[in-house]
Amino acid sequence: MPNPDLTAALRWFGLGRPVEPPAAVAEAWSNEVFRVRTDRGRFAVKLCPTPLDPGRRRVLEAAIAFEQRALAAGIAAPAPVPDRDGRLLAELPGEAGPRVARCHRWVSGTPASRAEPTAAVAAAAGEVLGRLHALGVPGGDTRDLPGPDLDRWDRATVRSAAADLPWAATMAAIRPLLTELADRIRELRERRRPMRISHRDFDPKNAVLDPTGRLVLTDWDYAGPVLPGVELVTAAASFARTDDQLAEFAAAYRAAGGDAEPAGASELAVEPADLDWILRNVEAVLRDGLGPGSVAFETAAELIDGFADEPAELVRWADRLRGAS
Repeated sequence: MPNPDLTAALRWFGLGRPVEPPAAVAEAWSNEVFRVRTDRGRFAVKLCPTPLDPGRRRVLEAAIAFEQRALAAGIAAPAPVPDRDGRLLAELPGEAGPRVARCHRWVSGTPASRAEPTAAVAAAAGEVLGRLHALGVPGGDTRDLPGPDLDRWDRATVRSAAADLPWAATMAAIRPLLTELADRIRELRERRRPMRISHRDFDPKNAVLDPTGRLVLTDWDYAGPVLPGVELVTAAASFARTDDQLAEFAAAYRAAGGDAEPAGASELAVEPADLDWILRNVEAVLRDGLGPGSVAFETAAELIDGFADEPAELVRWADRLRGAS
């Protein structure tokens, strides 16, 4: 049966008549995302959850503004499609109230998450990140950094134990590490380190290699303030495997105008302290009764299993990156 909100989006964005059935993008379970081919081209249509939290909407609006700035600077990204009122964040009318939607031109190519890691891919990623950081868009300072949501973690731990989920004991064992990370974030707040606006989710699952080998950065919905040195380390760890690839990544980053140095241990605490993605997966399993084999279940299990090693692993990547620079 056709999705009524998707049908409304096709009309609202003026996308034309479908020439094949829309295909749901399975990896995008937190939103409904569809690949649509019509007589006017191929598009990605994203339907946000209803109702959209006001705080999430503010983040999304700021992210769209930065996406536009990056596109104006020539950074490769999917072209957004405005709705009939010229807005990039549409509100589709519906019986249950408006539903927020976005639309972009579809990018043909190979998802970077499925491509063979090579020095060329690592260099392409380093260049894009360097160009983003060279934009120099101020993002405030670290006094506004959120700490780990310990109460939410504790609730998810209790509920996971009650549901006899396999990661419940590991979540409880991780709790002292979260307290340590919270202390580091408090120290960073006091230091008021400058931040910049950037993509904030720069990894292969959000990139496509087009037929020319160019890296196209996708899914800008969480763009916002970052410590550039932290994003530098996490992007390098995501796109490089060997020392040669890491050297190519670093050289391309510098050549493109990137000026961040690899972050130290206290700053790198920002990355594991952001528990939202883990908890969203755990909560989806609990809410929807999902089991092994589902994206949320497997993602939660993998992230929780490796969580205790993540802070030290990030420090090792920072040291490797310094050696390659």
